[in-house]
Amino acid sequence: MDDAIARYWDKYIAKTVDYGVPENVRKWYVSRVESCIKSFAETRLQLISSDDLSNYLKGIGRKSDCHPSSIPLQ
Repeated sequence: MDDAIARYWDKYIAKTVDYGVPENVRKWYVSRVESCIKSFAETRLQLISSDDLSNYLKGIGRKSDCHPSSIPLQ
């Protein structure tokens, strides 16, 4: 894995700790972020707008396989 990518994920996981995300759901968070990043494969992360993310999340919410029970709470 590229050093820059490894540093990105190290920082991301540190942020989940800072925000109090329970350890047992951090992998779920990482998986969701990986999916999001892949959906914007042609766009640098810095260039993804809040509108882009909002539209991505709305699209995820409309999927029939997206159900609140699939989101780990603890």
